Amino acid sequence: MNPDDNYLDIIENNEIWHDVIEHQKYLFFGDDDISWYVWDSEANEFQLLYKPSGEIMETFESCDAMIIEALEKVLD
Repeated sequence: MNPDDNYLDIIENNEIWHDVIEHQKYLFFGDDDISWYVWDSEANEFQLLYKPSGEIMETFESCDAMIIEALEKVLD
């Protein structure tokens, strides 16, 4: 992994994802092939969203719980 890779730039990636008006309520932490890991500012919760539809696949009690879930998926 290259630390200079723009893919790792959370600010730049959020600017790109916020081009879609419906996405402006989210703070995007990351994504994988089919989902986004976000904080929903309107619902005040951390969520896993299905990319094609934006449907909530899962909610998390905290940012820690969301990050642990994402790491477990990557490490499996």
